[in-house]
Amino acid sequence: MVAFMDKEACNRVEEVEEKEEINIEKGRFFHSQQTKVTEYYEKKEKRIDQHRRDQIYNLMKEAQMKMMEFRENLIQDMLAEAGKKLDQMVREPPAYHTLLEGLILQGLFRLKEPSVGVCCRRQDLDIVKAVLEKVIPIYTEQVKRTVKVFVDSNHFLPADASGGIEVFRPDGKLPP
Repeated sequence: MVAFMDKEACNRVEEVEEKEEINIEKGRFFHSQQTKVTEYYEKKEKRIDQHRRDQIYNLMKEAQMKMMEFRENLIQDMLAEAGKKLDQMVREPPAYHTLLEGLILQGLFRLKEPSVGVCCRRQDLDIVKAVLEKVIPIYTEQVKRTVKVFVDSNHFLPADASGGIEVFRPDGKLPP
């Protein structure tokens, strides 16, 4: 009977050890599966975050492009309007004379050179020469030094240009 009880006790110990081993294996398995699931969802969350950041970046880029396009259209409209006003101004001699006076004075003040060249459209040559006679004394009085201004009669602005002038140094360079 003692042998039977001994055998029964050994069987019970083995059963307990097997259950314990099974529980340990279950724990390892659950832990590894839990780790896999956690890693899977962390990766998924990172992908979602990256996708969200990409979407935000694309939306911002798209908004910037729309803003640039809007600005470009606005600038083109303003240039077209300025061109129309300049064409209108060229047809009105007193207004065009005043514009040329201002442009030439601005060019002289910007260059501040003792000798300056002026380039204009061929059809504006006489007007520019007349305006220069009025502008040179004004510049000389304000700057307190003389300036020699020559009109380049070899090179002209394109005939289809709206009007205006270009000022340049005697070496042919335009102001910065």
